[in-house]
Amino acid sequence: MRIVTGAFSHESSTFTPLVTDREAYESRFGYLRGEQMLTTFRDTNTPVGGFIEGADAHGFELIPT
Repeated sequence: MRIVTGAFSHESSTFTPLVTDREAYESRFGYLRGEQMLTTFRDTNTPVGGFIEGADAHGFELIPT
């Protein structure tokens, strides 16, 4: 089975004086696209890492966006 997958995550706090606009987000975190997303999150203790692990365990092919 092939599954198209992608993720978006942002954690914020009302106590920070910094603004997280698109430019700040891209310069600090960037956007991971395609295989880069899978290699970055594979074997990590994150929701995306767990999704990849589960897909691998069941033989699913992930198609990263």
